[in-house]
Amino acid sequence: MFVSQFKSISALRSPKPQFQCLRKRYATSSSAGTTFETSKLSNGVKVVTASSETAAATVGLYFNTGSRFESGDKLGVTGVLRRLAFQGTQTISAVRLAREFELLPANYNVGVGREQIAYNSEVTFDNVYPALNLLTEAVVTQNPTEYTVRLQRKEVERDTHAVESDPKTYVFELAHREAYRGKGLGNSVYTPSYRINKINNNHVSDFIKSQYNAPVLVATGGVDHQSFVSAAEELFGKWTINTNRPEAAKYQGGEYKLPADIDTHFAVAFEGASIESKDYAALSVLRSILGGGSSKNYGLGGGHTSRLYKAVSGNLASEVEAFNLNYTDSGLFGVFGVSQKGKETQAVEAVLKELQQLSSTAVSAEELSKAKLNYRTQVLFNNEIRSNLSDFLAAQLQGKVDSVKSPQQFVEAVESVSAKDVQNLAQKVFKSNPTFVAVGEVSGLPTLQSISASLQ
Repeated sequence: MFVSQFKSISALRSPKPQFQCLRKRYATSSSAGTTFETSKLSNGVKVVTASSETAAATVGLYFNTGSRFESGDKLGVTGVLRRLAFQGTQTISAVRLAREFELLPANYNVGVGREQIAYNSEVTFDNVYPALNLLTEAVVTQNPTEYTVRLQRKEVERDTHAVESDPKTYVFELAHREAYRGKGLGNSVYTPSYRINKINNNHVSDFIKSQYNAPVLVATGGVDHQSFVSAAEELFGKWTINTNRPEAAKYQGGEYKLPADIDTHFAVAFEGASIESKDYAALSVLRSILGGGSSKNYGLGGGHTSRLYKAVSGNLASEVEAFNLNYTDSGLFGVFGVSQKGKETQAVEAVLKELQQLSSTAVSAEELSKAKLNYRTQVLFNNEIRSNLSDFLAAQLQGKVDSVKSPQQFVEAVESVSAKDVQNLAQKVFKSNPTFVAVGEVSGLPTLQSISASLQ
C-alpha cells in the first residue's frame, strides 16, 4: 500500500511544487483571522487547512486507527508503534531522518490514541512541503525488522509502567476498560505488560497494512490551501483508502477498585456523546457547569467557584473535575476526583449529590451564561495553539463529514443551548449504567448498585 516518496535529500528540501490539481473543495469559513478550508483528493483523501498570517506552520498526518482497532495477536501494537515512530524506515535511517528535520529546521512528534495515530511537525511556512515529505517517509514502516521491534521493548515497558505509576492516567485507562468491557474503546493506548514481549515485527507490519489507511492531512498557520492540496496530491493521490472500520462501540458500564497506599483517585463515568452527536453542545455546557479545580491551583481560572469544587473542596478532596471524552460513535462523561485520606466515601457521595441535583433542578440563567462563557474561553484559547487546532480539525474528519467547523462555530452552537436542554441531558446521561473505578483506600466506597440507585 505504501510507496516510498523518498527520492533524494535535496528533493525533500526543495520548494513545494505548484501543481494545478485541486480536487473537490468544500465550504470555507473564517474565524479571528484564520481561514478554514477542506478539500478531497482524487482518491477521497481529506485535506484541511487553517490559514493565517504567520511565519510558522504545523503539518500533520492523522491515520484513523489506534488501540480501538486492536484485537487478537495485535493487542498492544499501537503502544509499540509509538516507539517505532521516526526510528527509520527501509530507505532512511533514524539518524539521517532526524538530521533532515533538524536542517529544515523542524521538530516532529507522534501521538497515539484510541482512534487516531498522528504524526506532526512544526516548521516555517516555506518548509511545509519538505516537512510533509519527511513525515510521509517517516511512517513508511511497512516492514520493520525484528531487531527494531526488540530494541524498543524496554521503552514500551517504561511507558506501560509509567502509566501504572500515575494514578490519574491509570484511573482513566481503567474507566475505559470497565465502560467498554476491555474491547474496542476499552483497549488501553498503552501495551499491556503481558503483551510486550509477544509482539513481533510481523504483528506490527500486519497492523500497518490493514489499518494505516490514507490519512487526513492537516496544515495550520502560514500555509496556502491550494498549494498544500497540490503537494498532497503528489504524495497521497495514489494511496488506497482502507474502508475497514471497528465494531460499533458498546458502552456497558462496570466497577473496579484497586487497593493502594495513596490518596484515593476515583472516577464516576457514564455514556456521553460522540463527536457528531446532537448532544455534543449541551454536554459541553454540562461539563462547564460542573467544572472543577485543584487546591494546588490558585487565582483566576482555578475553578474554585464551580459546583464540583465548592461541593468537595476543603477537607473532602484536593482535586475534582468533570470530563467529557468524545469518540466517533460514543463517549465518556463523568467526574474525576482525588479524595483526602479518610474522606473517600464522603467525597464520592458529595459528587453524586451534585449530579443528582443537576438532574432534578434547572440551572439558573446566570450559571448557564457563566458556563457558556467558560466554554468559549477554553475552546478559543486552546485552539490558539497550532498543534491543538490541528488535532481539533482532524478529529472532526474521522467520521462521515467532509468539512470542518471552526472553533468559533462550536462556540456559536453552544450559545443556543437552554437550561432545559442541560437538565434533560443530565437526566439522560446520569441514568445510563454508571462506571466506577478507584485506586487507593477503597474499602468504604459505595458500590455500583448504590451509585445507580442514588441517581435514579
